[in-house]
Amino acid sequence: MRIVTLSMISFILVACVMEPNESLLKAASNGDVAEIEAALSKGANINFTDEKGNDALIISAMQDKPESVRILLKRGAKITCTNTVLSAPEVAALMGHNEVLSV
Repeated sequence: MRIVTLSMISFILVACVMEPNESLLKAASNGDVAEIEAALSKGANINFTDEKGNDALIISAMQDKPESVRILLKRGAKITCTNTVLSAPEVAALMGHNEVLSV
């Protein structure tokens, strides 16, 4: 019984830690600056990556969300982070997202 209880507690703790990170990635994809701020205030890791290695900055660049890019950079996102191939500026350039590049 004790092992099951500890496993459940571990699962709940992991879910609580991951939720703000997942919210951050979703907000970055949608360009929702208020939700980005909310996720960060809840403890999201600004450089958290999904299973493909994309962080919020790369996702914002892919989705052509310059306001999201701006707030993420202002809040300390690492511009040098890369997914398995490209960094956020490289993604934006490849996709022709010139407004994102100008941030």
